[in-house]
Amino acid sequence: FYFVVSFVILACSFLETEGWHLNCTYPKYDGPWQRPRVRSYYFSNKTKTCRKFWYGGCEGNPNNFERKRDCKRTCEVLNQIKPRIEVLPRDHSRRSTMLLVEWSA
Repeated sequence: FYFVVSFVILACSFLETEGWHLNCTYPKYDGPWQRPRVRSYYFSNKTKTCRKFWYGGCEGNPNNFERKRDCKRTCEVLNQIKPRIEVLPRDHSRRSTMLLVEWSA
């Protein structure tokens, strides 16, 4: 259990320091209906692309970008990075397990 928790903390801290934005994981949220609506962009986790939507102007979430290029720069590029995780054999003399995490585009 502690191993899994440690890994999640390690992976999340690595992603944050490398510029990964958890903003991209939020679902699209239009906000309450108001006029005029504003054209915005969000990252769709289903299609792995930035898509246009009409934002109500308030009560949104962080997955909301004024410009498509900002959405692409923040989410699409970083979404292409794929982790390779490998648990190395346990060293019984030290009572530890080593985890190798490698990131590549």
